Amino acid sequence: MNINPIANKLFQFGKAIMVILVLALLMGQVNYFQLWPLEVLVSFLPYVLICYILFAAILLFASSDLLIRRGEKVKAIKLTALIIAGSLVFIQIPLFYFARPVGLLSGSTYSSLGLTKNEDKIGKNLRVAFFNKKFSNTSYTVINKALVEVNSDIIGFAEISEQDIAALPELKNYPYRLSSLDGMGSQTSQPVLIALFSKYELTKVEPNLSIVFPVIQATVAFNNRYSANVILVHTTAPISQSYLLQRNAQLTALAKHVATDNLNGFYRQPTTIMGDFNLSPWSGAYSDFLYKINSANKSAASQVSYTNAAHGRGIKSTWAYQDAAIASTQIDHIFSNVGYNNMSGLTTYDSVDLGSDHKLIYTDLSI
Repeated sequence: MNINPIANKLFQFGKAIMVILVLALLMGQVNYFQLWPLEVLVSFLPYVLICYILFAAILLFASSDLLIRRGEKVKAIKLTALIIAGSLVFIQIPLFYFARPVGLLSGSTYSSLGLTKNEDKIGKNLRVAFFNKKFSNTSYTVINKALVEVNSDIIGFAEISEQDIAALPELKNYPYRLSSLDGMGSQTSQPVLIALFSKYELTKVEPNLSIVFPVIQATVAFNNRYSANVILVHTTAPISQSYLLQRNAQLTALAKHVATDNLNGFYRQPTTIMGDFNLSPWSGAYSDFLYKINSANKSAASQVSYTNAAHGRGIKSTWAYQDAAIASTQIDHIFSNVGYNNMSGLTTYDSVDLGSDHKLIYTDLSI
């Protein structure tokens, strides 16, 4: 039985494209390769999944003339198996969006480590928030309204200036503040900052980092005998190969610092790491960062973990490329550790456009 040569070529070409795509995605999800095109690909993994499904459907339909022939059943089975096997590379999507972390922030975790639940000490909910304002954004009225409505206890900012701070009256309700240069001075006429505002007393802690980039670490005092830790970070946006390597070096330095503090008992204290990580949950650098900050204390590694407030809480996006909703992903994160009794899901402020390509995010922590 003769085979349509066009259908046969399409079949072979389609298979090659599927194999290349799957291999590229697998490489992008492993931090070893650190290639910018792969990072871009995995950063928008849910959109790649949609394209994958459409391409697979078109391939199957266009190759039907070949596949329905009795003598080509083996090829039909191979193509179907390839499509199904390739789809497994997208398993991270449902695992992150819908699978709740196991063994995190639970009562059994506390008892196994000999810790006392913090609610016995202070019994309070703490709301922490983060917002990358975007340095050129002057939508002060709506931003201030959002700050009032969210009413966080602690809020971190990226890409904010002294002029911005003066134009946001709600920030006057935060008596404690720490700030540091955000590393964007060449793009603006005035210094751009990362800044941490708190309704509780802040004590600055100098992080032990091997490289310098925008990070603020502080101890938050609730009373004379109880405190928590917070780290605010803004890594370099990986818009090129060199910037990708720079961001990954920053993440490695931060992870090493947190892991070192874990060995010194840091993991026993309530700790939050938040900010614009310029890092999607699908990236190999994300998995590498989480592994490193959670694996320092080997005896507790399976239980004492930092978890993302967005993990298992449904589909979220915190940033959109050029404000386009159809090209959005999650690169802003709030991680908290076992020192907190509980953590609500990540909430994005969607009531009104705040003029930034990022969304204001927040979560509630029980301490």
